[in-house]
Formats: sequence, C-alpha cells, structure tokens
Amino acid sequence: MEEEPSTGAAAQQLSSNPLKYGVDPSEGWQIEENDHPIEEVRLTVNPTDNPNLPVLTFRTWLLGVSSCVLLSFTNTFFGYRTNQLGVGSVCIQIISLPIGRFLAASLPEKNIRLPFTKWSFSLNPGPFSIKEHCLISIFAGTGAGSPWGVAIVTIVHAFYHRGINLMAAFLLVQTTQGNGINVITEYIIGLILPGKPLANVAFKTYGTISMGSALYLLSDLNLGHYMKIPPKAMFISQLAGTIINSTISFAAAWLLLNSITHICDPNKLPPGSPWTCPGYDVFYNASIIWGLVGPMRMFGKLGHYSALNLLFLVGIVLPIPFWFLSKAFPRYKWLKYIHIPLLLSGGSGVPPIHAVNYTMWGAVGIFFNCYIYKRHKNWWARHTYVMSAALDAGVAFMGVLIFFAVQLNKNIGINWWGGVANDYCPLASCPTAPGVMVEGCPIIK
Repeated sequence: MEEEPSTGAAAQQLSSNPLKYGVDPSEGWQIEENDHPIEEVRLTVNPTDNPNLPVLTFRTWLLGVSSCVLLSFTNTFFGYRTNQLGVGSVCIQIISLPIGRFLAASLPEKNIRLPFTKWSFSLNPGPFSIKEHCLISIFAGTGAGSPWGVAIVTIVHAFYHRGINLMAAFLLVQTTQGNGINVITEYIIGLILPGKPLANVAFKTYGTISMGSALYLLSDLNLGHYMKIPPKAMFISQLAGTIINSTISFAAAWLLLNSITHICDPNKLPPGSPWTCPGYDVFYNASIIWGLVGPMRMFGKLGHYSALNLLFLVGIVLPIPFWFLSKAFPRYKWLKYIHIPLLLSGGSGVPPIHAVNYTMWGAVGIFFNCYIYKRHKNWWARHTYVMSAALDAGVAFMGVLIFFAVQLNKNIGINWWGGVANDYCPLASCPTAPGVMVEGCPIIK
C-alpha cells in the first residue's frame, strides 16, 4: 500500500484561480506556497500536488527496470572507450514519457494478484502520472553510474594481469555501489599499508561508498520532495535500481574483459582501437601513486612533493574570506557566487576528460545560465531543462549510432582536433625525475 505524502502546514486547497495551474480542485489537487528562497527552484518546481496520483505502478516497474538495465550496460560498455560516452537519466526522461502514455492508452485495466499473497496490482491504474515519470527517472539515474567495484575488477584483470574469482568479483561489485572521490582515504591507507595497491583502492572504494551513497540518496530524496513523491516509494526505487545496476554493470565489464584481447593496453591494441580505458587508467595510476609508491615517498619526507600537503590547509581556509566579503559588501552580488569548493573540484574530471569537453560545457552553460537566465527568464524556466535533456539525448543517440554503424566491425573513426585523446601534449607522459631516460622525452638534470 502506498503512503500518502504529508502536504504540510503551507498546503491549502486550491480554492481560487485554479486555471492558473490548469488543475481541478474537485479531483484532489492541492497547492503549496511557492516561497522557496532560491529563485531557480521557484521558477521550475510546480507547487501543485495530488496525493491520489499513481506512483509505484506496473508501468513504473516495467519502464524503470528496463531503463536501469539499458543505462547500466551502455555506460559501462562505453566507459572502456577512448572517448567515453555517458548516457544520463535525462535521455530516459524524454523517451519514457511517450512510452508511458502509450502504455496508459493500450494496457488493459486488469488486476493481477500475486500467488500466495494478498498483494495485487493493476496493469493500468489510469493516466500516466508525473510521479510515475519521476520514479522512472530515479531508476534510470541509479543505472547511469558504474560501481567502483567494476574499476577494481578492471585494474586487477587488465592492468595487474592477475586472476580474480567470478563470485568474489561479483560480490565486490555488489558491495561497492556509489560514486565519489576522497583523497583522504587514499592518503590514510597509503600510510598504513604502503606497497599494497589493491588494498589501497579497495579501502578507498569502501571509504567513499558511505559518503557517495548518502549524497546520492539525499539528492534523489530532494527531487522526490519537490515532486511530492512518498519517501517509501523513493527508497524502494533506489534500492531496486542499485541492485540491478550492480549486476548489469558487472556482467558488461566481465564480458568485455574476457572477450577483447589486450583491452586497456594501448601498446598492444591494434592502431585506432578505442578500447584504451582512460578512466580506468586513472584509477590504476591512483593505485600506483597512493598504494604501490605510497604517500610517504610522494608527499612525505622521502618524496619531492611534500609542499602539496599545505593545500589541505588552503582548501580549508580559502572559502572563509570570500564568505566574509560577501557579507561585508552585500551590494557586490557577484561575491556570493564565488564558491571555492566548486571551483576547486570542477577540474577534478580532467583525467580522463579532455579540454574540449570543458570548453563546450562552459560555453553552453554560461550562455544559457547567465545571459538567457537574466534576459529571458520565462523562456529559461520553461525550456532550459528540456533543452539540456535534448542535448544529452542527441549526443548519446549519435554516439551509439556511430559505434554500431561504422566502428563495430570496420573500426572507422572521424579524425578531428576535438577527438584527439592526448590533448596535443606529447610530453605529458614523460618522467619528471632527474636522470630518467625514456625515448622521445627530454632528460631532466
């Protein structure tokens, strides 16, 4: 049985001007006071709600599970390629709306009783609701990310060339769902267990799971709050999606690792092969830096980069003066937009993301979220998220189409400056230690 969300003290019956929102109060529609302190939220969140709308329906499970499986496989599959492709949940938002309405118009209104239980459900409880649509997107969102356990299995198999038991690898993936990077965990375990790269990445993975999973859960719960979806339905969707995502991602990774010869090894792969695994190469290098070499030989008294430890203190202190400046000079509104954690973490995706990704992302984001937002606010409120979803869906569709059309068997690619994987920096992989000789690299004296 679905629980009804509390409407809160600010909620009231829609007794005046119901045409403003296009709803009928006699059908159970209510409205909450639209007084959110953030203007962008006020512009995009609909204050109307109807607790009678269907939520966890047969359509939700059918489309939600299907989208979770699709995104889990697709993102894991393309995560091994040189130019990685990430298909986000916004693509499912676009696709699932017409499909959901089609199912509402075509499925029979038939009650199905589960054997040996008192539970039953309807194949078609009525019109396709916005709450069903939101939960399908939540399912898809859980499938958009790949578990960190997949990265551990990949570097064990493709970089360290060591065997790993199938069941042990599967259990590792199931218990490491959640994304995020936390250098502190790498640093700590590197000091405790130097020379243990696999132990380092395993500890890092489990150390960040609680943080990443909690933040992801809160993000979805926040979306559910805005969409007036019962927390119980949100939790069930996230739990089911997490289990499905872990299983499908592991299956896709295991298939690729055992079917593509020399995967993740550019020196042995055929020329032009896309299976270079840049993201997992970063994960492998982190295991070398923090695990095999260890922070003591890199950032401690035995290394050359001990001064970088001061950046921990800088990261703690730097936001404070900007906060004081924004309070001391409120007439300079731009001061409140200086968000140091965002500015510092914005570049964290550079390996393996290339410069072209940042330039395109920055140009589009600044134009629409600065110029359009200020000059054409009504257009921004109505169309900006739809346009964002359309751009993501277009890139994802073309990426999949190009792969199956020209790259699957013929390995044909398009050579252009934005597709170069090395960012036109041939010396980036050269050693910086004095006296080390590598072909094609200068010798540091």
